[in-house]
Amino acid sequence: MAQRVRFSGSVAHNLIGRYVYMEIMVQDFEYPRVTELDLLVAELMFPILIEVAPTGRTLGYKQLSDLIKERNPNVDAIKTLHHRHIGRRLGTIWSFTKGQSCPHIGSIVVSQSDGECGRGIASIVKDLELERSKVKQFDWSTVEFGFNSYIAKAKVHKKELETTRKKLSYDEAKTRFFEYWKSIKDEVPLSSTQAQSIRSAMIQHVCNGSFPEEALSIELRQLSGENIPNSSFVYLGEYVDSQTKQPIFDQIKIGYTTNVEKRAFALAGGVNGPLEFSILKYWEFSGVSAYAIEQELHLHLKDMRMRGEFFHNEDNLAFELVDEYVTKNHSESLNIGLVEQCEIYT
Repeated sequence: MAQRVRFSGSVAHNLIGRYVYMEIMVQDFEYPRVTELDLLVAELMFPILIEVAPTGRTLGYKQLSDLIKERNPNVDAIKTLHHRHIGRRLGTIWSFTKGQSCPHIGSIVVSQSDGECGRGIASIVKDLELERSKVKQFDWSTVEFGFNSYIAKAKVHKKELETTRKKLSYDEAKTRFFEYWKSIKDEVPLSSTQAQSIRSAMIQHVCNGSFPEEALSIELRQLSGENIPNSSFVYLGEYVDSQTKQPIFDQIKIGYTTNVEKRAFALAGGVNGPLEFSILKYWEFSGVSAYAIEQELHLHLKDMRMRGEFFHNEDNLAFELVDEYVTKNHSESLNIGLVEQCEIYT
C-alpha cells in the first residue's frame, strides 16, 4: 500500500512522478497490465538478484526493496517502494526468464515471517528448495544482456494499447450514448438543462469514435456557468480496519466528490466503528472536471472493475495505473498541481 501522510488541508505543488502508462502483452504473463514503475523496479532489481543467486542465500522482500532504494538513491520514482509490491516486479522478471529456460530467480526472495515465497511464486514452483538449488548453479551472466534488451524494448513497445476506433451513424451513436447515460444520470453533477445543452455534442463525439465516457469528459471539462462548483476532486480510497489501518480488501474505490473529508466520513457510514474508509490520494480540478476524469478512469480500468466504483487492486496495480493515467493525461488540468498523497480517516 502506498505510504500515507495525515490530511492537513494543504496542497502540494510538485508532481511526485511522471510515469507513462504502458500495456505489454506477454504470452502467459500473469499481469497483463504492466506499469513503467514495474519495469523500472525489475530493471534495478535484477542485478541484485543475480549477484545473490550464486551464494545460495535468500533475500527478504523488505531487504530487497531496501537494497533497491539504497543502491539507487537518486531515482525518485522508487523512494516510496514498498516490499509488499515486490512480488509483482518478480513477475515482470519471470515473464522474460521463463522463456530463456532459466530457473525462477524469484524463489530466492522470501517472507521474513516464515522464510517462504509469496503465493504467486509458490503456485508456479512446486519444489522451492530444488528451484533455489537450480538458481545457485545457473550461469546468470548468459541472460543478463538479454534481460536488459527485453526491458529496453518493453519501454518503447507502446505508450498505450491502441483501441480501434469505429465511426458510428448518428442513430447508432445515440443508442450507445444513452445506454451509458442511463447508468450515470442519477449521479452526474449536471442539471437537466446543462445536460441538454451538451447532449448533441456528446453524441457527435461518439459518432466520431469516442467512447461515451470520453464524450462526456470532453464536454464536461469545457462546461462553465452557474451552479458549477469552483473545484472538485477525483479520489482513491479503500476500506481499512480502524485499529490496524490495514486494508480489508484488495479493492480500491475511484470516486468523485466536492468535499474529500465529508466523502470519507459518509463512506464509513458516518460512525466511528471497526470499519473506516481511508482516502489514499486525491487530485483537485476546476469545475466538474473531476467527474469527467473519474469516468475516464472507470473506462480505463474496466477490465479490473469489481462492483460499482470499486476496482481490483492486488499488489497496488490499480492505484499505480490511475496515478500514471492522471499524470500523463491531465497534469496540466490540475487545479493547483498534484494534490499531496494523504490519509483521511473518519
